Parts: sequence; C-alpha cells; structure tokens
Amino acid sequence: MSTETQDSNRANTLDDNDGPQLNKWFFGRHGDLKPENILWYPIEGSRYGILKIADFGSTRFSEEKTKYGIVPNSMTYQSPEFNLRGRFGIACDIWALGCVYLLFATWYFGGMKAIDKFGKDRLQPDKTLDMNVDMFFTLDDSEQPPKAFVKLAVQKKILDLRALLANSPKIRVQFTALINLLENDMLVVNHEDEDRNPTEDTMKGFSEYRTGIRLEHSLSPSSQSRTRKSCGHVMRALGDYCRPSGEQTRQSTFNTP
Repeated sequence: MSTETQDSNRANTLDDNDGPQLNKWFFGRHGDLKPENILWYPIEGSRYGILKIADFGSTRFSEEKTKYGIVPNSMTYQSPEFNLRGRFGIACDIWALGCVYLLFATWYFGGMKAIDKFGKDRLQPDKTLDMNVDMFFTLDDSEQPPKAFVKLAVQKKILDLRALLANSPKIRVQFTALINLLENDMLVVNHEDEDRNPTEDTMKGFSEYRTGIRLEHSLSPSSQSRTRKSCGHVMRALGDYCRPSGEQTRQSTFNTP
C-alpha cells in the first residue's frame, strides 16, 4: 500500500524545520498476515459475510519500500526475500496473503483434514534450525548466491485444486481466477523492481482500474508475468470476480478532484 501526502496531511508530514514535505510517498505493510489475523464477520442480508484484517501491531509505514532487520511475519508465512537478502518490504504482505488464500481454497474443498495434511506436506528440514519447518518456499544453498523456490508440496496443491475444479462447473470461473492469481502474481519468489518509480507504477495501475481495463494477463495460467505484484494490482484483479456485498464498496486512496 502506498499513499502520497498532500497539504491536507500536513500534520503527519512535518520535517525537522516544521515545514511540509509534499509529494512524498509512504509505503505500508501489515507485517503479520496469517489466518489467525483475518476475522470473519456476518453481514445482514448476505450469506457470505466479510473478512477483515486484524492485529496491526506489526504494521509500519516508511518512505522506503524495503527495510533490513527482523521480519515480523510468522515463519510459515514468511516471504523468501528475507532469507535471500536479509530485508523485507511491502511485497511480504502479498506473499503471506497468497499463502492464506491457498489455505482458504484448500479448506473449501477438503475441510480441516485437508489443511492438516497440507501442513504436514510442507514440513521440511531446516539446516540452520536443525528441525522441520513449515514454510511455502524452500532454499537451495548448494550454489552461491542461494536461490528460493516455491515448495513442491505447494505446487502440487495448486495442481490438485485445478483437478478438483474440473468437476466443479458452478465455481470453476471464480476459483480458477483465484488459483491463477496465486500462482502467477502472489506466490512468486521474484517481486516487482524495488527501484521502480512508485508514482509511475501506481498511477498506471490506477488508470487501468478507472478506465475499466481488465487485468486478464494476471488471471491466465499461460501468463509470462512471473513477478510478485503489488497490493493494488492484486485487489483490482480480485475485484473483477469478487464483487462487494451490500454497502461494501471499493474506494480509491488517491486524492482525485
């Protein structure tokens, strides 16, 4: 998530000389997305309810996309860039949310029994900790620099879900879109260029949303786009298939006339 400060936000953007810092971008991350921190609430008139993110104790805002230090994510949902480069950023939330969405899909088709089995399948020995760990990626340090890969158990789960969808015509379109998004845009080791101009990148995506351009390239299994995408990109893509219920609406975070 990113937001550009304006005069109306002056109270939150003063420098040491008590002068406003205009046109400065702040990047935010939740830092600990996991099933325990996503709560379900009922909505009157809706059979589905709504999911809300909770526990913002690890949330941070910064002028930088990445930081060095201890990553707050629970180990299971930790993104690979911290293990590879010792830093984390806003992209860690997309990885963690992709893990959570994959668990949602697993539960939908198999219940808690499938969740438990999937967790056991992800267990793998960790040389540093000298114990089995549950993560969604694995590290190959046989060469330098080390490389990270999505675990085979995770890849197999995605294939299994696709096979189940073949016999589920009523939900095939929505779930296929979700699985494609997970595989192509969320559970991806490489993430978007950290040095990219945030104004150009974010405004381009917002322009696509406002003009009604559908993000079909991120919903296709044949997509060549193999970088983890931004929160805005993922939410816009999901919005094409998951319409708000009742009074829930999507609102832009940009200050438009």
